[in-house]
Amino acid sequence: MAGDSSSREQNYWPGFVDALTNVVLVMVFVIVVFAISMFGALIKLSNAHLQRNLAERMHEKNQSIQQSLQEARAEAKREHERAELLQQENQRLHSELIGQQQAVGKARPRQAHSEMAPAVVISGKMPNISLSYALGVTALEKKLMQALDGVIGDFDKASQWHVLLQATMAEPAPSEARRLAFYRIAVIRDHLVAQGVLPQHIETVILDTPSPDSRSHVDVQIRRSTE
Repeated sequence: MAGDSSSREQNYWPGFVDALTNVVLVMVFVIVVFAISMFGALIKLSNAHLQRNLAERMHEKNQSIQQSLQEARAEAKREHERAELLQQENQRLHSELIGQQQAVGKARPRQAHSEMAPAVVISGKMPNISLSYALGVTALEKKLMQALDGVIGDFDKASQWHVLLQATMAEPAPSEARRLAFYRIAVIRDHLVAQGVLPQHIETVILDTPSPDSRSHVDVQIRRSTE
């Protein structure tokens, strides 16, 4: 009987070990589940943080781009306004310059006339003759026509001549200078045609190169035909 009692007292250890084992297994399972949950939560938090940082950077970049575009547009608008102001100023200065040039162009002929300077001077000889005009002068008086005829000489074979009329300008206003040069050439051309030169044998040229002095010129180059 005493042996049976001793055996029954030693049987509590297996149950204790089994209980402790179960507790350990449960704790391990809970720890594993907790670790997996924490790992998943950390991944989600990390992704959310990265997405938030990326969104903030994209927003800042978009704001920077928008600001740059606004600054560029504002600068372009200011440049356009400055260009318009410069164009208006240029037009105003151009108008003032034209007015001053016209005033000078009107004053010079009066000054030359008051100083009794010759209106037209004929120089050279056949076949190259040059007529020098005071500013604003286009007409040739009868005496000057006769003087020109005297320099040219005989018009018997004028129909066989080939004539080049070349004008240079000294007037300050370009449009006015070309108009006066055209009138000077037209006067000489009409006179040569009246003397027998064929119109189709007369070539006229107005050079854009300014005159070397303060007077306008018309150069008459006559080439006699050998036929």
